[in-house]
Amino acid sequence: MNVIKQIRKEKHISLEKLAELSGLSRSYLWLIESGKAKPSEESVRKLALALEIPESQVNNLLSSIRNEKEEDRVIHNSPIGANTGMQNSAVNTEIEIPKGLSTLYTDSIMLTTGQFGASLDFAQTIASTNKQAVVARIGMSYDHLKAFYDLIGRKLKERGLV
Repeated sequence: MNVIKQIRKEKHISLEKLAELSGLSRSYLWLIESGKAKPSEESVRKLALALEIPESQVNNLLSSIRNEKEEDRVIHNSPIGANTGMQNSAVNTEIEIPKGLSTLYTDSIMLTTGQFGASLDFAQTIASTNKQAVVARIGMSYDHLKAFYDLIGRKLKERGLV
């Protein structure tokens, strides 16, 4: 059992209450407890405070969470060219992705463009508020953004969504 879930259950705190106390969303807490997400140090500190874990034990908690299910890596082929001189056709590049790497679900995506490329900001809702926090920022060249856009279009067509 996940250490956060174990402590929460021992203290008879519901997932909803922990979300309220920590300022983290219920869905994110579920992902952490189910092993699908690894929380940042900041999130662990918020959880420790909410669960009334002494400051002296926070490093032990961090260590326990980091050591949960470290798995082998798996190789995938990249559908988007990985080189900066990308041509019209996608380049198949082997990419090493850790097994068990958690999927980060997002409530919104913001696109910012600049002189040399674009940034995608992925955000999640904070607990039961109308606020969101950016949890990941991905930057890419315009060539990669175009390939990404084309890939999304193809995948949506394959599923009959467009």
